[in-house]
Amino acid sequence: RAGASGPAGATTPAPSESSAADHGSLRVRAPSTALISLNGRRLGKGTLLTDTLTEGRYMVSALLPSIDGCPSVRDSARVTVRAADTANVTLRPRPCGWLSLDGQPRGARFVVRTTDGARQAQGSIPSTHPLPMPVGTYQLLISAPNCADFIGDLTIKPARMSRERIRLICRS
Repeated sequence: RAGASGPAGATTPAPSESSAADHGSLRVRAPSTALISLNGRRLGKGTLLTDTLTEGRYMVSALLPSIDGCPSVRDSARVTVRAADTANVTLRPRPCGWLSLDGQPRGARFVVRTTDGARQAQGSIPSTHPLPMPVGTYQLLISAPNCADFIGDLTIKPARMSRERIRLICRS
């Protein structure tokens, strides 16, 4: 239709082709349970497409339900939307679980590293509080003076406690 009838037979013009061309689209890919926000305004959950954005820069975020203190529960990106174009963004927030470390000797130092070697956490044994950790597989290194080092893998699962009890072999 070219237009719609208004009061007293007046005609409202149909949107012009140029107004549609002034808008761009944003496609967001994220986990199905992630809440998607654009410049702080909630849009929906999971993967979505919006095609009513004016040209400009936007902050898009994905937030997962997770435990308190989870450092990876939100992922954000700044995107530029251009008229008559689609900007694509993939966000990968991750839920968390907890890590609790105990063992001997007291005061031994630990380091938790990601599979690519980045340091995720460090401290001493026993850990005073469970540590919130992003879901995934990690390498755990525990060391103390006059003791053989321990190196092992650990897996953190969503909203679950991973309890590790390690006893180092030490010289008397």
